[in-house]
Amino acid sequence: DPSDIIRKVQAFIRCDDIQQGLTIKELNEVEQKYGFRFPPDVRDFLQVGLPLGCGWHDWRRLGKLTLSDDTEDTVSQIQKLHCIPWRVRYSKDRQWDENESLDKAQDLARRVYPLIPLCQHRCIP
Repeated sequence: DPSDIIRKVQAFIRCDDIQQGLTIKELNEVEQKYGFRFPPDVRDFLQVGLPLGCGWHDWRRLGKLTLSDDTEDTVSQIQKLHCIPWRVRYSKDRQWDENESLDKAQDLARRVYPLIPLCQHRCIP
């Protein structure tokens, strides 16, 4: 049973909290909402326990967010962070449309492959 091994791995994670794992329904909702599929081992990991804090993403909360929420979701934050051209960050004279850049990055990501955020800025294809 892989859940025993996963519990041992999660015990070594130095994190604020490990909550009850995600249900299959919660996993499916997150995957549908963000347009990716967790690999089987990550699905197993998140079903056994959901690490919170220390950079781990709260997929339970992110799965429940709606577009009307004021809070920006983690996936969008990561995409925006990596969509801002570095020249614009350090130049006061350059004009940059954040939404246009984000749209281009999301379009490219859909055509290539989605990156799935796991912990902090670490992602897997």
